[in-house]
Amino acid sequence: MQQFSSIFSHGFLPTTAPLNILPSSFAILEEMAAKLPKLLVSNALRTCIAELPALPIEDLTSELEWERAMMLFSFLGHAYVWGSPQ
Repeated sequence: MQQFSSIFSHGFLPTTAPLNILPSSFAILEEMAAKLPKLLVSNALRTCIAELPALPIEDLTSELEWERAMMLFSFLGHAYVWGSPQ
């Protein structure tokens, strides 16, 4: 079980808590994810994603940061594909 970061006391949850926020250079991504429900309702998500600047991936220095970034990009990508009436 250890090779999968699982132990009996945590079940299938990771042994370390996930990050709550990325480095400040990713603030725009955090803000967009926090506003996701409003962006979907207002049909503004695709415009916001199109205006998203290139983010400095070299600022992600730990596996926990990479996992959080992947989660946020996954949510936005899923919403981009399925959340628009187009």
